[in-house]
Amino acid sequence: MEDTATPTKASVLSALTNLILDPILMFGLGMEARGQILRSILTSNISMLLKQSSLLLAWAYSTRRAALLGSKTAAAHQIGLTSWLLFALVSEGPSIATQVIAAKEGMNEGTLGELFWYTCKLAIVVGVGCSLCLKVLEPVILGVFTNDVKVRLALKGIMKPIVLIQPLITATLMLEGMAIGGGKYKTLAIGNVASTVWSIGVINRSQGLGEVWGKGIVALFLGRLGTAVWSVRGMRRGRDEERKEEE
Repeated sequence: MEDTATPTKASVLSALTNLILDPILMFGLGMEARGQILRSILTSNISMLLKQSSLLLAWAYSTRRAALLGSKTAAAHQIGLTSWLLFALVSEGPSIATQVIAAKEGMNEGTLGELFWYTCKLAIVVGVGCSLCLKVLEPVILGVFTNDVKVRLALKGIMKPIVLIQPLITATLMLEGMAIGGGKYKTLAIGNVASTVWSIGVINRSQGLGEVWGKGIVALFLGRLGTAVWSVRGMRRGRDEERKEEE
């Protein structure tokens, strides 16, 4: 799990796919435009696979680190991860909505900027709402999932970062949805793999479970958020270039 070279190598796979499949499908197989469409479909699927796999790798490494800290710590980490996942799914609904809107109207003049700021404001509202719900449910989470005192203490130590990072998680997921709608698959894949590598480095230096969440997981989603924002900027640049060509 300490091999960070593997995810780094994986980050260039999407770009290499374009390079390899273009001449094969368009010229070698005589498919011309149909080959280019097929290549784009394959590239987007591989890119999204890299994106999702990088997230799973980060979670797997954080779980490994928690296990090295002790069985009680590992149990607390799994409960925290389950709680996090529940509220991450809440954010997936608006994320899908932004993806659909961006795919349909995101490249229209004036719509992209409006959608971006609306998404940011919605992410803050939903994220703060998730934080408040988690805070209210904290006693329930501490009491329902385990009767072990040491596990409860370890879990209590990570509830604060889990509560506080909800707006970051929500903003990341929603803006990633917008970028996916804009077709920025490769940028998301490469940026997310790089974020995972960064996160693994931070997690590896963590001294306790609180730092795994408060630093390692935060690093992961800060990198993903930065990638999503950059991808949305790329959508705007693409629109500006199209407008110049039309003029």
